[in-house]
Amino acid sequence: MTYTIPVLFHHGVFIPLKKFSLRGPKKFLISFRVSQSRVKAEKESREILKDRKQIRRLSNALKNLRKKNLLSHSDIFGHPQAYLK
Repeated sequence: MTYTIPVLFHHGVFIPLKKFSLRGPKKFLISFRVSQSRVKAEKESREILKDRKQIRRLSNALKNLRKKNLLSHSDIFGHPQAYLK
């Protein structure tokens, strides 16, 4: 039998977001879907973390933020923000 329930994955544990009852300890085979936008965002994050220049830019932006000096995307990266569809 197959069930589909929403879950939150947190600290290595799947937590059901909807009431679901089962008896006793059981083993399961879990399949899950990840949205394409999430996959794209994670890939972009990994790319940024590989780029020392980007890390410096983000670090400087955080220092400015701590001083209450907000910067635009263009100020930080040198180009306007691309909007996701």
